[in-house]
Parts: sequence; C-alpha cells; structure tokens
Amino acid sequence: MPSLDVQERIKHSEPSLEYVSIGCNRTLHALSWGRNDVIAFGAGNSVAIYETKPIESAGKISYLLNRHTDKVSCVSWLYRTDGAIAGLVSGSVDKSISVWEQTDNHLEFSQQLEGHKSSVHALASVSFTTDENGKDISIIASAAADSNVIIWRKFENNDYEKMQELMFGNGFALSLAMTLLPKSNTPLLACGCVDSKIHLHSWHIEKFNEVETLHGHEDWIQTIDFSSPVGNDVFIASGSKDAFIRIWKISLKEGLVEKTDELKLEEQKFSCGKQEYTIVLESVVSGHDGWVNGVRWKKAFVEDGKLSQPMVVLSASMDKTMMLWELDNESGVWLDTARMGEVGGNTLGFYGCDFGPDGEHVISHGFQGAFHLWKNSGSQQWRPEVTVSGHFGPAQDFEWDPVNSEFLISVGLDQTARLHAPWRQKDKQLTWHEVARPQVHGYDMQCIACIDRSTYVSGSEEKVIRAFRAPKSFFDSLSAISRVSYDSEDTKALPVGASIPALGLSNKAVFKSDLENWKDESGGKSQPMKASTFASEDPAPYTPITISAPPPEDILLQNTLWPEVHKLYGHGFEIFCLACNRQGTVLASACKASKAEYANILLWDTKTWKQIGSLDAHSLTVTQLSFSNNGDWLLSVSRDRTWALFRKNNDESGPPYSLVQKTDKNTCLHTRIIWSCCWMHDDKYFVTASRDKKVIAWGEGTENQGAWEAASKPLDVEEPATAVSVSPYRPKDTSYVIAVGKESGLISLLTWSASSGQWNHISNLSKSLCPTMAVRRLRWNRHLLPPAEENNENFHLQLAACSNDSSLRILNIPVSMLGQLSKFM
Repeated sequence: MPSLDVQERIKHSEPSLEYVSIGCNRTLHALSWGRNDVIAFGAGNSVAIYETKPIESAGKISYLLNRHTDKVSCVSWLYRTDGAIAGLVSGSVDKSISVWEQTDNHLEFSQQLEGHKSSVHALASVSFTTDENGKDISIIASAAADSNVIIWRKFENNDYEKMQELMFGNGFALSLAMTLLPKSNTPLLACGCVDSKIHLHSWHIEKFNEVETLHGHEDWIQTIDFSSPVGNDVFIASGSKDAFIRIWKISLKEGLVEKTDELKLEEQKFSCGKQEYTIVLESVVSGHDGWVNGVRWKKAFVEDGKLSQPMVVLSASMDKTMMLWELDNESGVWLDTARMGEVGGNTLGFYGCDFGPDGEHVISHGFQGAFHLWKNSGSQQWRPEVTVSGHFGPAQDFEWDPVNSEFLISVGLDQTARLHAPWRQKDKQLTWHEVARPQVHGYDMQCIACIDRSTYVSGSEEKVIRAFRAPKSFFDSLSAISRVSYDSEDTKALPVGASIPALGLSNKAVFKSDLENWKDESGGKSQPMKASTFASEDPAPYTPITISAPPPEDILLQNTLWPEVHKLYGHGFEIFCLACNRQGTVLASACKASKAEYANILLWDTKTWKQIGSLDAHSLTVTQLSFSNNGDWLLSVSRDRTWALFRKNNDESGPPYSLVQKTDKNTCLHTRIIWSCCWMHDDKYFVTASRDKKVIAWGEGTENQGAWEAASKPLDVEEPATAVSVSPYRPKDTSYVIAVGKESGLISLLTWSASSGQWNHISNLSKSLCPTMAVRRLRWNRHLLPPAEENNENFHLQLAACSNDSSLRILNIPVSMLGQLSKFM
C-alpha cells in the first residue's frame, strides 16, 4: 500500500518497504522522468517508482507497481490538459498495457488494455481540449512487434477503449511521440519505424490520418521526441542506428510567402483542418559513434513568444556517452556543449535518457541496468550524482554482515556481487544504497557465504570457490557513509584496493607500495583514474579514493573491488550452495550433481583454506546448507527430496562432521525437491520448504534413540515453497515466527508452536511489497531487535529477500503484528 510512508506503516502495524535494489530493464523506452520529479522505470515485471526528492539525498525506490506477467518494456507519464500528472501507462512483453491512476501521492491500478498480439515496446500520450465543445480528450498510442499502432481513447466512464489501429505492414514502429500542433489543439503523432522513416499522423474527425513521411535516416529509428511549442514552431528530434540525430522543424504557415532567389531547404507541406504546416529538415547532428538510442528535448522557457534560453537536446548512445546539443542562434548550427559517460569498465552503452523537470539534471540507463545521473554544477560542468542501482539479472543469494548486520552482500546471474549499506546523513532520512561492487565476474554467480565482516566466499557457474577480503578503502568509505566504527590498527596491513588484470577473472590486490613504485616509474607525474577492468596487467592505474557518499556507477565499476585472497578447488561441476558456521571457522560447499559421486559436501578450514572433509549423503544436487547457531550441526537438503544431518566431532583427529541421520522416501515426507532449510534459533528444531508446497518442522525425538523426526504435520502453503527463514523474535507463547517465500514471489509469515505442533498463519505480505517471481533467499536481520521492554509496539524487525525478478529488498515487519515480546536469541 504505497499511500503510507515507512513511519506511517509502522505506526499502523503494517509491513513496509525499507529498500529495493533493482536494475532498469534493457529496453529503449523503459524510463520516464515526470514533471512531479518522480522517475518511473521498468524493473523486471514491475514498474519501479523512484522518488528523487530531495535529489541531494539521492531519493529511493519508494514502491513498485505489480501487474504485468512479463518484462515491462516501456513507461510513460500521463498528463491532464493543465499539465498536472494524471497517471502512468506501462507496456510489457506480455502484450498488455496497464494504466495507473494518480490518487493523492501514489499510483493505483486502473485498467488493463488488451489488443496487441505481440510485445508492446513504445508508448505516447496527449490530452487536449476540442474546439467544438470544449471537451477534454485523453489519448494513448501504443506500438508493438505485431506491426500495429493502437490508439486508445479515454471516455466518460474514465476507461480507455480501442479507437483506431494503424498498420505498418511488414515493418513496425520502434518509437512514438505526440504533441499539439502550434497555435492549435490538434494532436500530431510521430512514428519512428524500421523502414528508416518518420510517419506523421494528425488528428482529424475523431481519428488519426497519415499526413507526411520524413525521409533521411539510413537505419532503424530508435527514438523520437517533440520539443515544446515555440511560437509558430515545434521541433522533432530523431535518433537512429545510423548514429545520426536529425532535427526537423514544423511551422504554421501564415499568409502568403514571397518568392525569393535565396537558397532554401526543401519544404514538405501538410494540412490539418483549415491550417497549413511546413516541415523542414533543420539539421543533421553528428557526434556519436554508435546507435543513438535516446533523444530528449529540454523544456523550453518561452517569454512573449520567444525563447529565454537556447534550445537543448539530450542524446544517449551505445558508444557509452550522453551528449548535450545546443543551438547557436548566430550560426544556426547545433553544437555539443557537454559530453558525459565514457565510464569504461564493463559498460556496453546507454539505452534511454531524460531531463529532470528543472532541466539541471539528466539521467540515463545502461546495458547493465545501471542509472547514470548528472547535475549541472554551472557553466555546463556536469558532475555525477548518487542514484539507485541493482542487479539486472536474477538475484540468487545474499548474506547480512555477520557481526552487526550493518550491510549485506548479494550475488546474481548478472555476474556481480553487490554490497548494500545505509547512508546516514545528518538531519536527513536514512536511505540504503549500493556502496561497493566487490566482484565483477565472468560467470553467473550462484551463492555467497560471509566468513566474517571483511571476508566472503562466492560460488558461480565454474568449479572454483573464490574468497575475497575487504581492502582498507572499503572500511574508510563504509565508516564515512554508514557511520560504522572500526579499529584502524586492524586495517593497516590491508591492501588499499584491487584491480582486474587484462583478460583476467581474479581481483588483484593493490598495496600502497605498488602505487609508490608506479609513481616513481612514471616520473612522479599524476595520472588520471582509469577503468581498472581494461587496464594493463600492472594494477597501479587504480587510484584509491575514500568516498563519503554512495558512489556513482563509474566508481562502483572501477574503484570498489575487493582483492581475491584464495581459490578453492575440489568440485567437479558448477558451485551451487555455500554456508559458513556462525563462528566463521568452517565453510561447507556443494555443486550441481546428477550422480551421488558428485553430490558430496566439501568442508574447508577458513584459516588455512584447506579441505578438511568430504560428506556423502545425497544422490542429486544439494540445494541448501545450514549450520546450527552453535555450530554443532550441519543440515543439508537436496533435489533427491531428502535431508541429511551431520554432527560435529569433538575428536580433532577425526573428520570435523559425521553423518548421523538421512531421510529416505518413507521418512522425509517431502515428495518433491527440497529447496530451503533453516534452524530455529535455539537449535532444537529446523524447518524445510519444498516444491511439493509443504513446510515441515523437525525436532529431536525421544522414542527412537534421539533420531530427528517431524515435529509438525506438513503445512500446505498452496504453492511451491522456495525459501524459508526463522525470525530471531519469539512471541510469549513460545512459538517461532517463520517467513516462507514462494514460487510466485509472495511471502507469508507463519508461527509454529513447539508445544502443540500447530501452525498459525499471520499474514501474506501485500503483493506490492513482494517480488513478482520466485523468492530465492530469505534472511532476517539478526541484530535489529526490539528493546527488552513491554512497550515495543512501534519497533520493527527487518526481513530481506532476493528473487528471480532481479530485486533485493528489505522489509520492515512491525513487532506488534507478531505478538508480545518474550525472548530473543
């Protein structure tokens, strides 16, 4: 329920969204910055609402709109005739269009538009008042890969209905734009198509009619935008795969034009009602070296029919740059006044771009789903600003900082590890951000385990487990951003940072001595910071910096890597799951397996990084490993529909853990893959979650010589359960609070009573708070606990979740909705 902010939700005992990290979809029109200073962008199957105010605090993703069943490919704000926000429209690969209505300070779903037979990839809208009866009309145009553009009109019942269908034969429109013709309330629709032409349609007698076709581009037209009307003129900017931007001027023809011998560009003419308009190619703008994917006009400020400042066009390209083009009134030439980007690293160019309402901020989104936000600091000097970020592929696993849960690290199939932490500013609201990217890998990353606050290991679609340790620059930056204290003596021996050698996968440590030696070899000349990913094998081009605010994308890519300290070899296939005991001394790992000989669990000593054991129990892939809180037990669950329990051996001369129990088809109770498991915080019980839609609690029995057995009847959660986590909070009735993540993305809160063995359903979290695809991992914050007082109703716990929809989110769960305070583990 996005109408309530976090404090209001907690006050009303409702769960709330503390943080969402997710990348922007890699489509041309996935981003739109509204006049209300809110950015809407496609994020997986959702539309993310990114509130930028105040921009100095970077804002946050305040909520997500969930309605589509496939990737959101385009979004566009809707405006009333007075310029106020009317709502939002979104198009999706699922062939549908969703209309969201603006109510108070949030958006609510209004209507689903069905009509296209293929993926919707472009939208445009306009509202105008008819001259005949002064009636307001709102129109949406949508383009899809079915070669059609559909015109939707809003009627008196506030519903949009299909009014007209424009057909493009074997081609289709890639981009759309709409405006009102100068000195008129007549809408004009521009369609940029794969035939390299711009097809113009004007409104006449309740429908659009094609009036002109603009030729010139030599490849697909990726993007198109209308300027604000300037007197009798309105301009079109179009960008194409031919790397050129073309600017066209549409002018209202008034009176007779005298014939002269002056050299003039060829004019094209069209009529709209009683008025005539001319179209002239104003300029062909060259400067990009790659596809032009985005063009946007800066809002024009007009006084007495004249511009109060020059016209400006923003463009974004696959050549990794954004450029600002300004019209020089004296020469009539469009000049590039600013160039932003060229961040190097792993980036592969920009997709879309937009101006902020003030014209002093610009934003773009890249191939890797990252935002790049710049602010004009004066004299066309643009500086990067803090913005939101996230995975652009399924988020597979994450872990909280094991010491105080001050941060968490996530990994995903986008081949990155990302570290998220709160930004604590004086007299400003705390906001979470990505503050480091410790690992940028060449393989899809599957799992992670934190050894201690400064060390983690990750597993990916390679047979190697990699261990990383934080550099000194990370602790300095975390202290400045999150106000986290640490002992500086403990970091003196650490490297200052890390870089990736050319064509390498291992982050190489950079020490202070390396930088000094490099400086001596370069003659003491200061060198600019380079993108370490494409640097030479010598890591010296890395420049250590300490940041006091969450870094922009270029710094995340280049300057926040953690050095790799060890590689662990032993598995025969891709690493699938990892776990470390709470004491940080033993690491357990497992890989994908189709035979019992590969399904073994390897144990590693985290001090020496040597293999200290191999445990055999399963015949197929082990899906999750979990150590008990006291470290005495290791639990494993598998695709073979069984779980296995290993006990710690006190005899140091023997193996560290030994198998004490393994279920079979008769004793396990689960009939499908067991996806997840978790220990209760007193280690007396554990819980398993399976694809068979069942959640079961297990405990040590008293009748069968201490064998572990089902302590509850299987609970049917109505759909496959993919993740489970037990809360550190425990109500007075001695029950346990358990969160269950499901295949659809929904998250349920349950309690289980050890004394009665009964399950109790607390709540299904609102769909607006939950992911839209399968929950991969759930973990409670163990260290954010209510005070041991009776009056704790306004306190909350934090539950984090990652999902196949690419999101990582932190949810605030009010204690008051769980019961009275009793015991904390």
